[in-house]
Amino acid sequence: MPDISDIPPSNLCQVISHLISDQIIVFSMDKEGRGGRVISVSDTACSRTGYSREELLRMNIEDVLSPEGSDGSLPFEINDDGIGEFSSRLKRADGVDIPVDIRVVSIDEGEKLIYMAIIWEKSDPMNSKEEPEENSDLNRAAFMTSHDPIMVSNLKDGKIIDVNDAFIPISGWTREEVIGRTTMDIDLWCRIDDRKAYVKELERRGKVRDFQTYLKDRNGDEHPVSLSASIVTVGNERYIVTICRDLRDTWELSRLKNLAFQTLEKDDSMILWIDMEGKVYYVNETVTGYLGYTKKELSRMYLWDIYPTYSKSKLINFLKEVKEKGSTSVETVMKRPDGRTFPAEVYLNHLELDGEEIIFAFVRDISERRRMENLLAKSRMFERGLIDSTLDSLLLINREGVILTCNAVAAGQGWRRKGRSYTSISSCTI
Repeated sequence: MPDISDIPPSNLCQVISHLISDQIIVFSMDKEGRGGRVISVSDTACSRTGYSREELLRMNIEDVLSPEGSDGSLPFEINDDGIGEFSSRLKRADGVDIPVDIRVVSIDEGEKLIYMAIIWEKSDPMNSKEEPEENSDLNRAAFMTSHDPIMVSNLKDGKIIDVNDAFIPISGWTREEVIGRTTMDIDLWCRIDDRKAYVKELERRGKVRDFQTYLKDRNGDEHPVSLSASIVTVGNERYIVTICRDLRDTWELSRLKNLAFQTLEKDDSMILWIDMEGKVYYVNETVTGYLGYTKKELSRMYLWDIYPTYSKSKLINFLKEVKEKGSTSVETVMKRPDGRTFPAEVYLNHLELDGEEIIFAFVRDISERRRMENLLAKSRMFERGLIDSTLDSLLLINREGVILTCNAVAAGQGWRRKGRSYTSISSCTI
């Protein structure tokens, strides 16, 4: 087996760029400082620049790092140990420039020089080499007082370095109990497949945003959460900073909203939401069933399209009256696509949500009620006819002795009709 010292320096740099998780770009130049062709890159450099490895290997270093020298070259000087440091800007594929600090290690290969550039983004919140004490105290205070649980773990072995106060109630573990242990040690993950997908995404992109899963607390109770994480560098160590957002309230609110929506959809009443211009805003399934229009068709319609007895101006004025009163009811007629109509009773309420005015209407088909009313009226007319056709005098008297009505024979004997009721010539009381 060959010794590592047998590997050519340029090849060794390429091997290192593939093994280390930092942003590393290896490039070559001649002794005069010309060239700068990229010959190897790390996976993290590909991820952070947005270029593929193949694209970066066709570039020069100036295509990735903004040159700041007066002659258009990168402004770095190499000391006697073959190391140089400078600041520049990383040019990403999406056109965004990121301020970065760079350490360059040079290797002399005779005719050319090989440079291995290790890149740190200045935007990394934990990447400051020297942080003022007061800033450190502020950062610590922000970390500890955040409403969202935060966990910092070592990228190398996954051990938890620290957690904030918000982590304790959701997990059931104290800070002392989790520090030095991994999430697997405390059985935090409910679904191992979710953990694998989460780790894979973190390794691929260096960050994760809004990864929704379930975590277990100390008692085994499951909690819906959203995880966001980034890999950050502090000194020579790399850490994972994970922010955990508790979704219990959010999901419960979503569940209640869905329940309320399903209740509206399945209600026996026809339910319509209308804006103040008479435009149909929402209808439930019952409306489509009764009227015969689809929801898409109704969404393009106005009230006067389905209430034929109202003109546009009359309906607009009526909606203004509903707003002034707050609520009202009316009996009207609704029209189906084939032109047939049916009587309906409508209860309307004016609502204002986030500055938007909505008329909330409950509609009931009263065809059956109208049919029964007509039958009752006909029955009363029939009864009246029977009473009037008898040859005897008939009087209807209440408990107080007041004559309520009489037939035609009784009327001919001295009773006379007064409006729709009957009274005696003398008094109504026997």
